[in-house]
Amino acid sequence: MEIDLADFSPTLFLSQVLAVLHLTLCMYCLVEIFRSQNKSENKFLWVLIVFFIPLIGSLVYINRSRINNTNTY
Repeated sequence: MEIDLADFSPTLFLSQVLAVLHLTLCMYCLVEIFRSQNKSENKFLWVLIVFFIPLIGSLVYINRSRINNTNTY
């Protein structure tokens, strides 16, 4: 199998890297939601937000969870 650099597409490579990062971010948020001490209703709502609005929902969840964690100390 020979690799030809003429077939390399930087745009395709970048989009694949961003897709993997996006999926990783969503999975991280879902795991953190289920590990959190929040009520079940809040967990269900956050799962819906992260599932239906993945990028924005994940970033908002991370921001809100960090704000809540700093206020508890």
